[in-house]
Amino acid sequence: MLFRIIISAFIFLNTMSVQAIQKQTISPVLNYFHPMCLLFTEIGNRSFPDSVDCRSEADSYPLDSGATFVELESGGYISYNMYPNDIFFDHIAVVTTSYSGGGTGVFDSILVLDVQTPLFIKPLVAIAAGDRCNDGLAEIENVSANGIAYSVAATPFRLLNPLDDTDWRSHHLAKSLMHEGGKELDDPATFMDWQPYDDIFNSANSCSGRIYKFFDFDTGLSAVTDVNFDKIGMGKAASEELHACYEQWVSTLPDLSQTVAIANWLDQLSSLEKICKRQ
Repeated sequence: MLFRIIISAFIFLNTMSVQAIQKQTISPVLNYFHPMCLLFTEIGNRSFPDSVDCRSEADSYPLDSGATFVELESGGYISYNMYPNDIFFDHIAVVTTSYSGGGTGVFDSILVLDVQTPLFIKPLVAIAAGDRCNDGLAEIENVSANGIAYSVAATPFRLLNPLDDTDWRSHHLAKSLMHEGGKELDDPATFMDWQPYDDIFNSANSCSGRIYKFFDFDTGLSAVTDVNFDKIGMGKAASEELHACYEQWVSTLPDLSQTVAIANWLDQLSSLEKICKRQ
């Protein structure tokens, strides 16, 4: 059976070229491309190009055909993993990518690419992930004719705000810069008005679960479907004022890591709100 999909929204500002994609078996040889074509996924970049010609960059980093990892002069790297599927034309690649500029951060993305040559690609779908536990460590769960099911790592703070997609790292940087200039930047609304880092742990090393999402090809949007949480990983609140009520709530969670529907998880958060309002 042949599937035809019209992808009508290019994510990352929700714009995407219209493409017709047909079901065929992917050949790793046909959709291989040089990792330097992914330089556009660098740290902080939220704007994705219509096409990428990476001939000049690839000349500086010669690789054997089939290599999907390149070490940068900065000490960082760019790499990608191909997701096997039988949905699209041979020249369409579905990949997870990782970019490190040489520091501690590792930034992930999920891409659907039209690989015209190993040195020329066109991004069709680009889903932003983050840095390690801060919405990074992206994994593709399934690819269908309707969209992409995927998951990203979550900190304790993100688990309390599963529907929020604020890039808190960038927000705090912007807030700091504005403060130095004599201006203030309002914080987005958060669960119980608790703040990341100060009240609830949110570092890129504090993984406590995963957020599962589905990217819809028709709308070009992602929606949260499920939440995985780890009781031990959720630990204590960063703020001593919240230790008692937060830890009381954590103690009511199952001991083993579990994945629950988002509606059920929001019910759990309602119980946390009630406990902390009483104290």
